[in-house]
Amino acid sequence: MARYQKQQITQATRDAEKAADTAARLESEVVHLRRKIDRFALTAQAMWELLQEKTELTEEDLQKRMKEIDQRDGTLDGKIGIDITDCPECERPVNSSRDTCIYCGAKIERKHRFG
Repeated sequence: MARYQKQQITQATRDAEKAADTAARLESEVVHLRRKIDRFALTAQAMWELLQEKTELTEEDLQKRMKEIDQRDGTLDGKIGIDITDCPECERPVNSSRDTCIYCGAKIERKHRFG
């Protein structure tokens, strides 16, 4: 019985160490993604302010366009939806957010640059 318990403890220790390593890696990825999101938000804000300075666009115009884009997939959910399109080369179904077909590698024209 003592040998079995020792094996169980050893396995549990390995599992805990593996989980800790995974958690540390994921935490690092989250920090990296937060930095990217912050950078994208800063870039979007700068672009919007430049557009406002150079044109007569208003916040209302921006909100209207955002709503229009959001509804293109039929759902008003605050995000750009993903469509399934056919690959121009092999005609298999491909996720619209991909740059290339997963089957044949052909370039896929994306509907949205940022989604």
